[in-house]
Amino acid sequence: MFLSFALFQMQMMARSWFMYDLTHKGVLLGLLNLASAVPMLTLSLFGGALADRIPKRTLLLSTQLGMAVTSLGLAIIIGAGVIEWWHLVLFGLVQGALTAFMMPARQSIIPELVERRLLFNAVSLSSAEMSANRVIAPALAGILIATLGVSMVFFTMAALSAAAFVIMLFLPPTPPAPRAATSMLKDMAEVQGYIWRHKVILSLLTVSFVSVVFGMPLQYLMPIFTEDVLRVGPRELGWILSLMGAGSLVGSLAAAALGDFKKKGLLLVVLTVVMGISTVVFTMTRSVPLALAVIVPVGLGQSGRMTINNTLLQMHTDKHVLGRVMAVNMMQVGLQPLGTVPLGLAADWVGAPWAMGVAGGVVLVFGLYLMAFRRDLRELP
Repeated sequence: MFLSFALFQMQMMARSWFMYDLTHKGVLLGLLNLASAVPMLTLSLFGGALADRIPKRTLLLSTQLGMAVTSLGLAIIIGAGVIEWWHLVLFGLVQGALTAFMMPARQSIIPELVERRLLFNAVSLSSAEMSANRVIAPALAGILIATLGVSMVFFTMAALSAAAFVIMLFLPPTPPAPRAATSMLKDMAEVQGYIWRHKVILSLLTVSFVSVVFGMPLQYLMPIFTEDVLRVGPRELGWILSLMGAGSLVGSLAAAALGDFKKKGLLLVVLTVVMGISTVVFTMTRSVPLALAVIVPVGLGQSGRMTINNTLLQMHTDKHVLGRVMAVNMMQVGLQPLGTVPLGLAADWVGAPWAMGVAGGVVLVFGLYLMAFRRDLRELP
């Protein structure tokens, strides 16, 4: 997982920077995000249904190999000097499809490997791996771009993905939960009814939706802030994203240290508020040192919220539908263009600070609503 997360973070930074360097159009940054997100929106339920049917190790191995091949292909095209902006969009579509099948299996395999009392700890450590890569990988990508060229980032990603494939060969196979023999379409329909009948699951998915659509686009639009607002280059972009990852790492490790504590719902709400406030403050700054300081709590709020969200979903979901519920949660990433594309257009028209500031305000107001009116969510153990 550590190597896979490194691949994801380097890919996100390098593709976004390269797209903006090629085109200088915020709307194409949104389109790039859309290309990766649409397969996650349309295919994640298939991925979740498949994860409930076959050993998750098999699904992880096949998708990891696909990631290695596509990263190598993009590196070769860039190195040959024939890259066009639509190539980035095309590869985004392919890798988004692979992610749609990989992520439900990756998230739902954790309860099959650890005891329930250790689940929050395990999810927190998994998030810490992701957060550590948010510190290391963007900075490494920025250094590689500045010194060896952007193609070297994608060659490195291919190597990381191949190494992850080899390591996953040692993962023990875990059988899927017993279930009735039904069609894939019936499996996907079943999970929708399950979510509506379980209001806790629906509420947690709603928190994830608002946070992803209105809060997460900041990292995808970050090249606009560094190029046009702060007026710095890819090296500084890498450091800003790395410090966002540092905040995420602090949040993940702190959550892991808490163990199986009983105030998970309250902490979820508090971190949603922190995410909204810090995002708004970041959009108002014009100083690089201040931006570096403010981006840390942005990462803390994002990662802490995601860790607790995922843990509560896994704790309150029955095992036989867990892959599909986590796939629905993964589909939130596919819905991200509902925020990223309009925000990219708005950034072109009125500026990134205004566009992202309003989006951060939506997260803040939503978090305050949860704090004031959703006692049931705040009191989840």
